[in-house]
Parts: sequence; C-alpha cells; structure tokens
Amino acid sequence: LTDVMSDCARYYSITPNTELSCPEQTDWQKNLKLFFAAKSLKNCSENTLYNYNLCIGKMLQSIQKNVCDITVNDVRFYLATYRKERKISDSYLNTMLRYINSFFEFCRIEGIIHTNAVERIEKVKEPKKIKTLFTTKDRLILRDNADCIRDIALRSEERRVGKECRSRW
Repeated sequence: LTDVMSDCARYYSITPNTELSCPEQTDWQKNLKLFFAAKSLKNCSENTLYNYNLCIGKMLQSIQKNVCDITVNDVRFYLATYRKERKISDSYLNTMLRYINSFFEFCRIEGIIHTNAVERIEKVKEPKKIKTLFTTKDRLILRDNADCIRDIALRSEERRVGKECRSRW
C-alpha cells in the first residue's frame, strides 16, 4: 500500500494553504436551507418560513457575497436602499432586521461565520401610536347597533356576557 501511495503521490505536490478563507461554506443557498431546516424543527409556521425566505433571500441575492464575507456595512447599505426604494415603515424595517439577525446568529452558532455582522445594527425607533378611547356616546351607538346578544355584551360597559344574556331573557 505504501508503494502504491508513493507511486501515485509523485505526480502531485502538496503545499500548505496559508490564506484565511471561509470554512467550506461558500454557497449562501446551502446556508439558507440549513437555516430553514433548523427553523422548521422549532415548529415555525409555513408563513413564517416564507417571510424569512423572502427577506433573507432578497438580501443575499442583492449583496451577492458569501455569507462569511458580508460585513455590517453591506447589510446597512442594503437596508437603507431597500427602505428608500420601497418606502417601508419603521416596524417592517425592524422585522427585516430581526429576520436577518436570526439568520446570521444561526450561521455564527453553526460555525459558518466567526462574528454576527448584524448584531451591531440597532433597531429603528418607532413612533408610539396614541390610541383614542371610545366616548360614552360612541359606546352607546355601538351597543345599540349590535346584531346579537354577544355583540351587545362585548360592547357594554363592565358587564359580562352571562349577565347581559340573563337580562335580555
């Protein structure tokens, strides 16, 4: 066996690889499939997986780099241009950031990348929505226009469904 190996090896030269590169994972689609396999094991719904795929897939196609070569500036630039082109809300931008961060954190834990490029990006501050309450007059109008006993009970003040049903009988 040693003679056969020596005979075959004489046609090849072996040199050490000194350049630092990504561990064998070069295809982002392969990494994305691994991510979805892990997410499906966590019982994520099909709709959630679809949204992850849409968001992360678009980003990776747009950046066109290996996952391990993507920097925080690549992701920031992608999010800024996506926001400008699509005119998306702050809450949707935060949702996208959460999806992308989840993917990069998965890659970091699995050893595909060394650091999570997205964790340094802070979420966008969303304006607080002030909810207006119904006035007493509005509640009376809703209650008077109710179709069934359940709607009346839900729209009544401080009355439970059982009490409202008993009072109507």
